[in-house]
Amino acid sequence: QAAKPESGAEQALLYEQTQQEVARGIMHGPFSRAQLDECYGPSQWRAMRRFGVLQKGKLRCCDNARTSEHNDCVHRHEKVAGESADFPARVAGGFADAYGEPVPMESGNDDLKDAYRHSPTGEPEWSVVAQAAPGGGVEYFTMPGFNFGVSSAVPQFNRTPELSVMCACRLFGVVAC
Repeated sequence: QAAKPESGAEQALLYEQTQQEVARGIMHGPFSRAQLDECYGPSQWRAMRRFGVLQKGKLRCCDNARTSEHNDCVHRHEKVAGESADFPARVAGGFADAYGEPVPMESGNDDLKDAYRHSPTGEPEWSVVAQAAPGGGVEYFTMPGFNFGVSSAVPQFNRTPELSVMCACRLFGVVAC
């Protein structure tokens, strides 16, 4: 069953946000249980229940991979280790040391919208979302990438920018992290 937010207004907002994700192409649906059985096979798919979390006055969609036991099936060998905020200052200091004076530089921080939601999964039958429907009952949604709530989503997605940074550094001499 899908989790029900505390109020009808929150439930409607959660459903509206899911519909916006469908419109942006990062989710597909809604589907019925029969449609998913036809697509993946009976008992060959597993859904995570979607619920809302209020953060700073906004309702955030979360897919509960803990209670559905999706996260129990994940074993990660890696931990996410990001660069610290002083990276640009350290790079500028390194160039100043090497050239004896400050070197004009630009720095930036790219935020990839819905980042790991665009990282395709090899087994999409395990990234199904169950959500309370406005008229009652449950509707199901699928997505091409990782759910928000799956513990492997961020480490798996990070392989893409890690490769991009490695190529930028080694092939083009870009100082990046």
